[in-house]
Amino acid sequence: MSGRVTDDGLSEVIGFILIIGLLVVVVSLYLTYMVPAHGREAEIDHMNYIKQQFLDYKITTDALWINKAAGTSISQSIKLGTGGERTTGSFAGFNIMQPVGSSGLIQVNSPERQERITIQAAGVLEQNNDYLYVDVNPIPRIDYINPSSVRAGPSGNVDINIVGEGFSDNCVVYWNDINLPAGSVNWQTTSRIRITIGSSDNVLSKPGYATIYVENPPDGGGKSNVVSFSVLKSTDSLIPVITDVTGDWPALTITGEGGDDIRLINGSVAAGIPTSVRGVSALSLYRPSSNGGGGTSNSWPIQFTNAENSLPIITQIEPNPISGPPQDLFIRGDGFYSVTGNELVVQINGRNFTPNIDDVTRRQIIFHNFDPSTLSKGSNPISILKSNYNSVDQVVFQSPIPIPAGPPVLDQVNGGLSHFYIYVTIPPGQITEGFLQDISLDDLNMRLQPYGINFTEKLNNYNISVLVVPQLSSKTFRATQLPDKTINWSETFTSRYNMIFSSDLRLSIIKDNEPIYDNLTIASNIKNGKTYAVDLQNYGILSNIRYPLKINPIEKKPTNIYNENTAYSIKLTRGITLSNPDDFGVGLSNIPQGVSETIYANTHSIGALEYTSSNNYYGVQQNFIYQLGGVYVSQPFGGKSSLVFPSISISKNPANNAVLDVKVADIQIRGSGDAIGGSSGVQITTTAQSISSPDIVKEGVNAKTVVIQIDPMNDDNKDFWFTMLRGIKETSKSQGIPDTWIDVPDDDPPRIIITGDPTVTTQDIHLEVVNVGFEINLQAVGKAIATS
Repeated sequence: MSGRVTDDGLSEVIGFILIIGLLVVVVSLYLTYMVPAHGREAEIDHMNYIKQQFLDYKITTDALWINKAAGTSISQSIKLGTGGERTTGSFAGFNIMQPVGSSGLIQVNSPERQERITIQAAGVLEQNNDYLYVDVNPIPRIDYINPSSVRAGPSGNVDINIVGEGFSDNCVVYWNDINLPAGSVNWQTTSRIRITIGSSDNVLSKPGYATIYVENPPDGGGKSNVVSFSVLKSTDSLIPVITDVTGDWPALTITGEGGDDIRLINGSVAAGIPTSVRGVSALSLYRPSSNGGGGTSNSWPIQFTNAENSLPIITQIEPNPISGPPQDLFIRGDGFYSVTGNELVVQINGRNFTPNIDDVTRRQIIFHNFDPSTLSKGSNPISILKSNYNSVDQVVFQSPIPIPAGPPVLDQVNGGLSHFYIYVTIPPGQITEGFLQDISLDDLNMRLQPYGINFTEKLNNYNISVLVVPQLSSKTFRATQLPDKTINWSETFTSRYNMIFSSDLRLSIIKDNEPIYDNLTIASNIKNGKTYAVDLQNYGILSNIRYPLKINPIEKKPTNIYNENTAYSIKLTRGITLSNPDDFGVGLSNIPQGVSETIYANTHSIGALEYTSSNNYYGVQQNFIYQLGGVYVSQPFGGKSSLVFPSISISKNPANNAVLDVKVADIQIRGSGDAIGGSSGVQITTTAQSISSPDIVKEGVNAKTVVIQIDPMNDDNKDFWFTMLRGIKETSKSQGIPDTWIDVPDDDPPRIIITGDPTVTTQDIHLEVVNVGFEINLQAVGKAIATS
């Protein structure tokens, strides 16, 4: 009996142990397979959540600059990890196990995201004149800083030279949006300031960058553009700087800093000067980032043509502002030239000042003892006038219609043309006039060919023709007269005629293939040896004719059937060709007053907002990056790809397929560089500190060449940016843009070169640039931890 009880008890114990063992097996299997599966699922969902948050962030920040909401802030909360908030394992209603929560790190401007962007545009039409300010402060402008980079770590104080224009002697310099004390600012001239940054400054202790700008106080005044000062790793190569350029291309002497391993870039083409950027272009230096760091220098405007034939450009006026007693006035730039009998003239506020020939070089004009009291208080527009060109308002095209000797007649008011004259000169013997006898039908066909000139205005799709149109006023049979005054009807009378000719001058204007004027007669019975003027102001379209025009001859060509030996024929005395510019040409100005041809150049650090994952179950770590208006995902062993391309678009102009529309949102991320990590949340506050556009012509074609270049910090970033720029090119090609209009060279640095039609040497690009400065601040929420 007792043995039977013992056996029953033992079996119960064994059964209980077996149940425990089974539970352990089940739990082990659950821990081994189910918990990681649920954890992986949660982390995948979280990665999709982070991706969507970054895409949403792009949309909301785009709304800031698109709506020009400078000073406006937006906030967005992001959960950094799964945080174990999901419980999926349970038994009998009790939670027994859940995945370990993942975490993440979010950071502004990490050392790996210090790429610099350079945007250069050649042949840019700038909206306003240069100005000489008298007794008031201008808005200052920074051209470059020297040095532009330093290695992080203890190295003593750092002196930085700020070079530009318009620095008043009581200006304030801002370093990372904090005004520097007076003891750290050494004002030297209106074009040069030296600042000293103490070695204890936190910015210099670690890789990153600082922003610098200058502010002039009232009367007048304002804030300058913002430039970047880069703090590199201790092993990085410094960024080169150009401080002066002398000589004529190709024998240039370039002064600056940056080491021996640098090379010259013009329009980001290392060798040779492309036809599309002849004239005013941008010169820069590039230092490869083989050891990290390096990059592109500031851009230096230069003329790649003979100074005698070049368009003058003004880059700096000193002093500016000017006040007080007479003093030396310096005007610096390129393309200045002056000889006896053909002196260069400087026009200031409508007054002409002629410098001494000895005080004019290719790149500088000096007025000794210039008296500011001769000018009005305030801003005085200044331009350079030459015999063939001036720095603000003239472009000369060649046409197959002769014009009188002398300069073109131009009359410009209110920022545009008030008249647009096309001169038509009929040389002696050019057209057939009056009564002619014994003319064949073949001869008649030749005499009735119209000829003249055709203009194609690109942006608004105008087609304008001015034609000489010969006409037959009357035609009679020519019969043989016999002595008895009777007609010999046996002859064939259909081959020869007596005729009376006259010619009209006619105008046709077509827009979008619809005629506004169709063969409108503007002069009848025109004569050889006379000149006729056509003023487009009389036809209601002048306000739209502001852009470079393509000119096509409409020729009158001799044919094989034209009988030059006909007794009463008149041979053409001058062909209608483009071969002789001394005889043929039409003078016009389609650049409004107050517009000059120059370059646009801007170089700065891009910055980035970046999320780095720390997943426990999902086998792939994913980092999400917002940079230059694009969103990218990076995987440690899978490279980097784009979810949204950078804010760079290239397309054909809808009104004219010969014009490229290039739009760039040049977005700079500014922030402290602090990182916040954990599994909870972070508050991201973004403020649009600045939103502006360069002072270039807003409507119509305004550039010849655009180059967008990225200086990467490492090889992975370099490969990524090559891929991005090639992707932008391929997207453009899919829209029908020819391959030769856009180039992404294979050599360093990554860059996209946009030339438009390579056979066109005038402006054929409409460039829009928006400069945006975003300040990003991070605030830890809950269990998130600020790590630096």
